[in-house]
Amino acid sequence: KMSFTAGSNWITNIINLLSDSWTRANTANTKPVIKHVTDPSLSQRMDLTLSDYVLLYHVSTTKEPNDLGWNRAKQATTLSIDIRTIHGYTRLDLLETEALRILNLNRSMPTDTAGTSLGFNYIKPFRRMDLTNKQYKLWRYVWDAELVNYRVSITGT
Repeated sequence: KMSFTAGSNWITNIINLLSDSWTRANTANTKPVIKHVTDPSLSQRMDLTLSDYVLLYHVSTTKEPNDLGWNRAKQATTLSIDIRTIHGYTRLDLLETEALRILNLNRSMPTDTAGTSLGFNYIKPFRRMDLTNKQYKLWRYVWDAELVNYRVSITGT
């Protein structure tokens, strides 16, 4: 069952979307731990021998006036989706493909199963960085994704 928070907590909504929509069969019957990087349970060292990880974190937010009216703005929030495994590029590619499948299926006007808006108009993954460190046997991709809402009040937060 999907559970989404309303309004500005977009990262929590994306975590729930990924977690609730993940198809284990697409990733060698594994499901990674999907969390916000500030989650208290991550204060301990991550044990990548037990599970792969998908960590999300906020990078930036911009707000600029748009053409929908004098009191409306476009708000764009960039978040990073950090995918980690110790099982090589084959597993990393499976995890990446599944995460992008979910984001692309929900790209425009994403909603939960009840049809409630997630608080933004679209999701756009736009940049991938390969931060693999073979010396430490850590395979890692970091995707940046933009979450855009065109109907934000200029005076609102």
